Amino acid sequence: MSDSNAHTFGSPQPSVLIFEYEGIIKVFHDKYDDLIIHEWLEYNPDEKDVIIIEVLQKIYETFLNTGVRKVLVKVDKTRGVFSPEVNKYIKEIQFPRLIKDTNLKFAATVINKKDINSRYAEIWKGQLAQNAPIILHDVASEAEGRAWLKQFD
Repeated sequence: MSDSNAHTFGSPQPSVLIFEYEGIIKVFHDKYDDLIIHEWLEYNPDEKDVIIIEVLQKIYETFLNTGVRKVLVKVDKTRGVFSPEVNKYIKEIQFPRLIKDTNLKFAATVINKKDINSRYAEIWKGQLAQNAPIILHDVASEAEGRAWLKQFD
């Protein structure tokens, strides 16, 4: 696609790039399916935690500004792992404020197919039980994630 600020994932209309930290993450708003898409490339960049905290802040602001209830998180090609400090921030600050301040209710995470049956992303799962305000679901592909999220339209 010639427009560098748009990307067609699975929907008939392009998703609009909201922000990008080159080599770390791209965040899109798919207005057709009314969802936010996080495409994580790196969890532990050279800038360390400062940049990841900035990204998490922008993600939080994105949910505040859009009112979207669904997110598709693509981590199937992500390098590295979050530091213990970032994990603590997610557990103590990011998740509580997403739950309290935003409309986010459903999250599909595209993980590496070899990890689909593993206990991937323990911080996310441990923070949110099945009866929690946000329902999480691991999937093997973007198409599977979109189909799962579509049921909540």
